[in-house]
Amino acid sequence: MWADDLPVKQQLDRLATLLAARDGSTADVSGLLGPLAELRLAAFDAGASDEVARVEQLMEMVAGAADEPAAAAAVQAIAALLADLGVNVVLAADEPSAIAAAEPEPEPDADIETIPLPAALEDEELLVEFLVEADEHLTAADTLLLHLERDHDDIESLHALFRGLHTIKGLAGFLELEAIGTLAHAAESLLDAVRRNERVLDGIAIDAIFTAVDKLRAMVVAVERAAKGKTPLPVDRSAIAHAEHLRKLTALDKKARLGEILVAAGAVDEQTIDASIEQQKAGDARPLGTLLIEKGVAAKQVAQGLRAQRLAAERKQDEPAPSSSTTSNTIRVPVDRLDLLVDAIGELAIAQSMLSELARSGLNARSSRLQRTLAHVERTTRELHSLASSMRMVPLRRAFDKLARVARDAARRTGKEIDFCCHGEETELDKKLVEAIGDPLLHIVRNAVGHGIEPEVEQRRTAGKPDAGKVTLTAFHRGGSVFIEVSDDGRGLSRERILKKARSQGIVDENANLSEDEIYQLILRPGFSTAPKVTDLSGRGVGLDVVKRTVDSLGGALTIRSTEGKGSTFSLRLPLTLAVMDGMVVRIGNQRYAIPLLSMVRSVRPAREDVHQVVGCGELVSIRGQLVPLVRLAQLFNIRGAAGLHEGFVVQVEDDGQQAGLLVDELLGQQQIVVKTLGDGLGCIDAFAGGAILPDGRVGLILEVGAIIRASRGYRRAVTNSNCDTRTSELSN
Repeated sequence: MWADDLPVKQQLDRLATLLAARDGSTADVSGLLGPLAELRLAAFDAGASDEVARVEQLMEMVAGAADEPAAAAAVQAIAALLADLGVNVVLAADEPSAIAAAEPEPEPDADIETIPLPAALEDEELLVEFLVEADEHLTAADTLLLHLERDHDDIESLHALFRGLHTIKGLAGFLELEAIGTLAHAAESLLDAVRRNERVLDGIAIDAIFTAVDKLRAMVVAVERAAKGKTPLPVDRSAIAHAEHLRKLTALDKKARLGEILVAAGAVDEQTIDASIEQQKAGDARPLGTLLIEKGVAAKQVAQGLRAQRLAAERKQDEPAPSSSTTSNTIRVPVDRLDLLVDAIGELAIAQSMLSELARSGLNARSSRLQRTLAHVERTTRELHSLASSMRMVPLRRAFDKLARVARDAARRTGKEIDFCCHGEETELDKKLVEAIGDPLLHIVRNAVGHGIEPEVEQRRTAGKPDAGKVTLTAFHRGGSVFIEVSDDGRGLSRERILKKARSQGIVDENANLSEDEIYQLILRPGFSTAPKVTDLSGRGVGLDVVKRTVDSLGGALTIRSTEGKGSTFSLRLPLTLAVMDGMVVRIGNQRYAIPLLSMVRSVRPAREDVHQVVGCGELVSIRGQLVPLVRLAQLFNIRGAAGLHEGFVVQVEDDGQQAGLLVDELLGQQQIVVKTLGDGLGCIDAFAGGAILPDGRVGLILEVGAIIRASRGYRRAVTNSNCDTRTSELSN
């Protein structure tokens, strides 16, 4: 059954937890889109096409839930799916849902039993330490195993992997988590045998340790949930069985024969081996591996066993020298404390700005001593704010390491050979942003492997490409932003197929003349696909609407570049941090707005001959010989009393290669702005990236330049939808 697949189970558990945490609430169900997208990907990887379609229907229900009844129906439908798969969810604290109550009690999982919660887990400090340590070591284990898979003689990675599992075993023993300790000990023992040169680390052993890491991760999640909910602790008996499997692999010495290796790996039973050996004794001169394949043993497993034999023969006999341990000059600081620090310093920055404004307009404005003091306070505040913000900056290496494992697993599931490369892992980004982009990047990488790279090697050879498909993950700084790009050398996107599908669905008019970028943007629409079945998908449309929505919510942008037959690149542009930005404060009528300084090109006072009315394009303004769309913000935001065209300024702005001119009344000056979110109630207004408290104490709105430029170019998405057309002026007033 598809629901028995481990990634599917993990996503089902995640959904069940989110529904239970809602406690019957039907407000703002958009947070369920991400988990549903991940469930759909896991179902697709498991080959469950019917279930993929069902999950997509749920995503459409959630995305279209404009009112509370629709949201309630979406939540009930998700609960029905979970109930069908044996995952019961209580939607309200006191009253079980009608759907859950109507379902028969699910059969208990044969591999899961429960035990009383160990008393040691009541110590919250010990529990948090265990969860943090386990998560770090298991994440590192994926990366180290990938290194060892490429280079079996990577001694440093071997020692680091051993130490990580040893630490998990020790912490589990202290907290009385017997199953975790048993499995970690078995994996540690196998690695120790390799360290002592008693065994080789072949493909069979690496696969077994990968499986152990996955099971350990699932058990750690179960411990966290049980401890928080004060419920009995579930124990996966299959983890104990896998520990026994690891012990059998550990017992194999370097001179093990093919039959012993395959039996230990669980690929064949001893009776089949004995029968094949008797066949050889009776005069059959064919190799043992050939005979086993005839008897139904997978050729891939036989090849792994033969490779293990060869590695054992070639392995150097020298005992590897133990690696020296290093001490990290870092300490762990709870994220909530950093948040409080950044918020407090943000308030200090606001107070400093207000003080400066008072001093400039007050009686002491000409005091040179006061001005020097204020300059010093301003400089110190900026340095302190910069330091506090940098404490939240983390390198992307850990997120990239997880994606390397995702690419490896996706390649194995699809039977493709993938060369996965990472560049720029040391690029730093705000921790909240790193966490938020994890799911979008995972989705894009899976799509690159599953749908971007050609399904058959012959297709790549015909196109003059190497057998192994290449997927590259790159991060770099440019213009004050961080760019993360996922590229592949696969089939690329077919513009003709995308346009044909869009026209058949009525999304695009038959005579519409779309640019290349506008065509690629079509695949970001909810549920858009260029094929009738997900399993036959050749483009990149499924679920990318969720990716785009996430990136947009972070103040970033998602762009697509593709050449048919050569590959595609998905590029994410993100701000360095969500906490602070430099902006130009402008006035329109009696309202004040902030334009991100990184989006500004220049500001000019236009002459009459610089403004042109063009049929089909609206107003254009000429700035240094370049025509750009003119956006009258006073009209867009319904502000009365604004200055005329030739009394104001035009601020030339740029976003993702596109430009526009924003008409404002006055430039009030550059400010360092502490960004405040607008809240869920104003989430439908795309024209604003957030709010800020200005030096005069008033609230100013931060313009979302990208949304305004798209509106100025007739982009299909309106800057504000029909439910929000009056809120901008109300919010400013």
